[in-house]
Amino acid sequence: MDELKQLGQIDWWYVLLAVVILLVVVRFVWSLLDWIVGKLGIETKKSRERREQKETLEATAKLAKTTAENLDKLQKKHCKDEEEFRNNLNNYMTESRKDRKALHEEMTKYNENRIKDRKQSLEIQKELKDSISARDVQIESLIAANKEMLAEKINEKYKYYISIGGIPEDEYDEFVSMHKAYNGVGGNHHGDAKYQYCVDHLPIIPVETKLVYHDE
Repeated sequence: MDELKQLGQIDWWYVLLAVVILLVVVRFVWSLLDWIVGKLGIETKKSRERREQKETLEATAKLAKTTAENLDKLQKKHCKDEEEFRNNLNNYMTESRKDRKALHEEMTKYNENRIKDRKQSLEIQKELKDSISARDVQIESLIAANKEMLAEKINEKYKYYISIGGIPEDEYDEFVSMHKAYNGVGGNHHGDAKYQYCVDHLPIIPVETKLVYHDE
């Protein structure tokens, strides 16, 4: 009973205040020791961990910046090459249509002017036939050159998409159109295999996240 009375006489507010003051003093002493250790150049486990964490974050940020710059340069080069290819292809198609039209007009003119003389007409037709054959050879050569160009582009896309682990969303339709054009000029199975591998095995990368790299 006396012990209970003594406990009842204790001013618990003063006890609580003393505990709070003790915690504040301990916290102050701990901060002071940490400050002194920092001034003396002594590296504790905690400071070493903070330093290593800071260095890791800086290295990661530097790597991400370098990677983003390299990908931006590669994307600009790719866009420039694609524009040049489309311009060359359009110019070729325009010139080809003009040549065929001019050849057709020339053949019609010869037939109309020399229809009365069969022998001369046959000779003229033979000359035109030879000219058409030569033009067809040129067209076949241009088609072969375009096929090689498209094969090279598909190969570049194939390597690029594998290196970034997927197909950028804004390039998927263009990649499909390129493959159709490749087939249209008689592309072989090597380009088809690379295209099919990318479509079947690589994911579509959203445009907003294609340049973001996350640490494992």
